[in-house]
Amino acid sequence: LSRGLGDVYKRQGYNNSDYTINDYKAYVIKKAIEGQVEGLVYEPRFGLPESVYSDLNVMRHGNRYHKEDLITGKYKNVYFVQSDLKVQYESNGEHDTTTTYFRGRWIAIDYPKKFNGTVVIIDNSFAYGVKRKELEKIQLENPYFNDMFTVRASDIQLGYYLLTPQLVEKIMELKQSTNGNIVACFKNGYLHIFTVSYTHLRAHETRGN
Repeated sequence: LSRGLGDVYKRQGYNNSDYTINDYKAYVIKKAIEGQVEGLVYEPRFGLPESVYSDLNVMRHGNRYHKEDLITGKYKNVYFVQSDLKVQYESNGEHDTTTTYFRGRWIAIDYPKKFNGTVVIIDNSFAYGVKRKELEKIQLENPYFNDMFTVRASDIQLGYYLLTPQLVEKIMELKQSTNGNIVACFKNGYLHIFTVSYTHLRAHETRGN
């Protein structure tokens, strides 16, 4: 891939040493999904706005926020946007520590079903989810899903309307395939999904004194 990228730059009059890691990532990502996504846009320095993250209110906020690798486009005529995200809390004292609330991938999908209201799905094994007690807790028909996740909704019927048995199965499959935690939220016409793998998350990191 790096050779291919070098060839592209040579044709444009650049030397191999001129391209950056962001150029390389852009090339790799576009090649990976070329022909599958309409209107593909990749912005390595952008991502989920902090204001949107705060408005969703599904995970702790922290005081350090980093986003990158924004991708937008349409897949099978459904608009999506996704990016990498890291949210942390730094505490200063005798022992400076950094607690990582979230490190992983966020994706938002313009959901085909129209709805008004909010539905939140929190992985029961995820330590940094917001409880959202102002929403009503609901139980779905799938007992395995209920063991894995807590679902709260602004309207119980909305929760049943959106969380079809097929979608419930897909969320469970996603959790298994990522070998980590899933947090999701239906809001303002979009389905937001946060995926975090334990292999990419260390809950407590000690910084240098």
